[in-house]
Amino acid sequence: MDIWNKQYKNIAIKADYRVHDKILELLNKTSLRHGDLLDIACGEGALAQRIIDENPGLNVDVNDINLSSIFCQGYKNKYSVDLNKQNFEFPKQYDVIIAVEIIEHIENPWNFMRAVRRALKPGGVILLSTPNIDSIFDRIFFLIYGYHFYFGERGIVNSGGHITMVPMWLINHMCMSSRMKIIHQCHVDTSPHHGLRYRLLKLFLSQILMLAKNRNDASINILQINSITQEGV
Repeated sequence: MDIWNKQYKNIAIKADYRVHDKILELLNKTSLRHGDLLDIACGEGALAQRIIDENPGLNVDVNDINLSSIFCQGYKNKYSVDLNKQNFEFPKQYDVIIAVEIIEHIENPWNFMRAVRRALKPGGVILLSTPNIDSIFDRIFFLIYGYHFYFGERGIVNSGGHITMVPMWLINHMCMSSRMKIIHQCHVDTSPHHGLRYRLLKLFLSQILMLAKNRNDASINILQINSITQEGV
């Protein structure tokens, strides 16, 4: 199954297309039909365009380091913010911030999460995705190649610079330190990446893998993170 090289309205989807589907599902479950939304590091804007098309009541802003690469239509504002600057800020606050497949490109994910938290309105929501390094597939891949599937030299060359692994336990700590809480977690699975070598090794290692902590089949983790007010979530 080809999960990459997809398009939406002739705009390239710069991610596993299934992630966009999941993000839209989570956004629809928030029941937010009016308000301000920011798509961080939106690439060419395929996801932003879907959000604009399916949620006409939202005011959608887009951000990317390369503004000339944004091809979506109907957004309110677009601007470039260097997400690796120590004290970067977004120009306003939002009800929802989308951060799809970006935190693994960031030199300092703690700094990134704090900045995103500051850009949330009270009760605001972050919808975030990042590669999962805890899956059985990824553990076997590391055993064979010595680096994780979405990282190493492969991740830098093929994925535009995957430099920072952000496992779930670390995301939890970053959220707690910034008065946020993971409300919902889902994923897209690793099945499109399974080859013969992986299936044979999984069979061979089946007894050992039964002892593995947090074993799962998540290729990419997708999270809804809510800001916490003094009264609660």
